[in-house]
Amino acid sequence: MTLKSVLTTVVAGSHYLIHPQVLGTIQETIKPDVIIPVTVLEPDQLYNHLEDTLRLFDLYDDVFNPEFGSVLIEKPGAKAAEAAMSVGDGKSVMHLRKDTKDTKDTATARATKSSVSDMPPGPYILHGANVHQAWRMYNDTMDAFAWAVYPDKVDEIDVFNVLQLPADSASNHTLVPVPSRLYGTLPPEKAPLRGFRFTVPDCMSLRGVPTSISSASWRHLHNDTAADSTAALARRLDELGAVIVGKTKSSQFGSGREWKDVVAPKNPREDGHQDAAGGSTGAGSAVAGYDWLKASIGIHGALPTETISGIRSCQWQLEPNQSPPAIGQAFETAAAHGLFALRTSPSRVPLDGAQISPL
Repeated sequence: MTLKSVLTTVVAGSHYLIHPQVLGTIQETIKPDVIIPVTVLEPDQLYNHLEDTLRLFDLYDDVFNPEFGSVLIEKPGAKAAEAAMSVGDGKSVMHLRKDTKDTKDTATARATKSSVSDMPPGPYILHGANVHQAWRMYNDTMDAFAWAVYPDKVDEIDVFNVLQLPADSASNHTLVPVPSRLYGTLPPEKAPLRGFRFTVPDCMSLRGVPTSISSASWRHLHNDTAADSTAALARRLDELGAVIVGKTKSSQFGSGREWKDVVAPKNPREDGHQDAAGGSTGAGSAVAGYDWLKASIGIHGALPTETISGIRSCQWQLEPNQSPPAIGQAFETAAAHGLFALRTSPSRVPLDGAQISPL
């Protein structure tokens, strides 16, 4: 696994990852090492509906906060020539260049150009003259995550990077980056999960990310080798518009019992000291404990399970003439965390690229 250097910053007391990909540049000349929180807006939003737009962003998006609204970047458009003074309230206005950025059309496997006019309005970080996405970093207070990840490119989800930063000094918890909910641009009919943040279990492969299965011996055997492909279910989630922000812990090989090599996830119910239970413990802990996470995919032993918006379904993996195990065993994590459970039909969830314990 190759570690990459990243830039982080603090905006209004919250920690942010400055995503490495450059999405555009501004016309103005500023110092190359300056870091500024900004909001990218359409000309109509900037000049006709500024305050309403910023209030809506603040209400809808947990990544945005009012400090992003102090410096505004205007996208190229019909009203781009209007005077910046018309904005008022002491806000600064900058302007995006009409440059294009290289992307790849995966459907036709050919290089194309994407205009900065396609950039979704919302919060961004200006590093020098370059515009980057702002990913807010949350503390993993439930110890639910095995790996916190972010995509190598935000406009072409193929390779993931592991975010490995020193634990937050105040809380001693690792940090999980999440993108703005405003970045999703596909229509709901094409991407019904647009902007929804998901996690997958540690046993499910993401290209560029190792698999540990909560086992030090497994990691030593495979030398933390990063996966060279992404599991079918994770690819399907991406196609539907979901954003995968990490891999959650399961007990060793999904047994539901062993927590020898990693810290067991916490159960947020009641006094916070309840038994987390089950094999997909990290998935249940994350969904129950974090309001910034929409859903998790979990694995319970040989039983792949899917947690969506706190509704958990499972798919039996049975040999010929084998009877399904007790329902309570499959739903143990869901019950312990106050989540609901449903069973889906066999073969409903693709398992290509997942390490499933035969036990």
